[in-house]
Amino acid sequence: MALNKLTTNHIADNTIKSAKIADGAITNAKISSIGLSKVGIAAEQPLISTLSISSKNAVDASNVTITGTNFQSIPLVQFQNTSSGARITASAVTYTSSTSITATFPAGEATGTYKAIVENPTGLSVRSADTISNN
Repeated sequence: MALNKLTTNHIADNTIKSAKIADGAITNAKISSIGLSKVGIAAEQPLISTLSISSKNAVDASNVTITGTNFQSIPLVQFQNTSSGARITASAVTYTSSTSITATFPAGEATGTYKAIVENPTGLSVRSADTISNN
């Protein structure tokens, strides 16, 4: 069985430019560099400065005010157990501003030490340095 060479159109000057790519889409390609004009993410990384509480009673729900920067409406807030890695999703989240949100740490969760995680709708997230002791 003979092999036949399939000839296709190619880029004459061996350079790839946006104007030469249909719909600006590239798939399954090795890209060594892309100019900043092609970067579509304009969001900034959220940062957590403080948590309003450092401990809570495990049988009660508690509101936690999270202060920081670059929060977006409405973020996903979780509390991560520092020993097991298990995550608890806040039972309620109130977006106040780009620098303040309030999340409810649910009642009845396992005792332990937890860090807060805030994930903006863009997918950028941050984990707090401060912890909450759930006793």
